Amino acid sequence: QRLEANVVLGVARFTHKDIDFMTDSVFPMNPEDLQGLLLDGSLVIALNETHSMLQRLEAKLNAEQGEPRPERKWFTVAEVAERLGKTPFTVREWCRNHRVNASKTGNRGGAGDWRIHRDEISRYENEGLL
Repeated sequence: QRLEANVVLGVARFTHKDIDFMTDSVFPMNPEDLQGLLLDGSLVIALNETHSMLQRLEAKLNAEQGEPRPERKWFTVAEVAERLGKTPFTVREWCRNHRVNASKTGNRGGAGDWRIHRDEISRYENEGLL
């Protein structure tokens, strides 16, 4: 049975085709229950609030795209390995054997993760290992 509902509230407008789609695809409820939600406005209000929130998020993302991101200075072994097409083991060995300049995080018995500065990555790409 088609619902001949046409609800206008805020910017949302639902026709009988929209309701058929919602009952068939999105909402696990019978058409009469859905019509009740549409007519009392609670579903439309919720959809309008969601739409407004998505518009705000989209505006924020668009604004951030225009701003330059601060460039990272330090990278993990895994990030450097991926960038250079090497395995993390190889990059760790370079760090351990001082073939690249790197710093170790943590200070308990030498345990910690290596970090490599962006300038060192550029130096390696231009000049190779130390």
